[in-house]
Amino acid sequence: MFLTAASVSVAYIVAVTAFFAATFYYPDKDFDRNRWLTEREKRFELSEDLIESRILVGKNKAAVKQLLGDEENDEQSNYWRYYLGYRPTIIGIDPDVLDIYFQDGKVVKVEQHQL
Repeated sequence: MFLTAASVSVAYIVAVTAFFAATFYYPDKDFDRNRWLTEREKRFELSEDLIESRILVGKNKAAVKQLLGDEENDEQSNYWRYYLGYRPTIIGIDPDVLDIYFQDGKVVKVEQHQL
């Protein structure tokens, strides 16, 4: 009886772990400008490298636009947003976005979040 209860408990834990691993897993890939521009719905796969490498920090608006494309951001604004697609989650009803903050015309901060 104890062995059956333990087996069921282990099977339950394995099933729940597998479910969450499959739901929240998405591949992190190195930033690739061509993929960024052509695979708009999968940009979230490239965003972590883009943020962690700090490739945008210190760049001016023209350089950001050259690298990431024109997302119809206001040239006069100190805040730009890029669409990243829907990152796999249990209740992924909102897309992720990349927020880019400028100070004195140069990137000072880059963040990702769900809308």
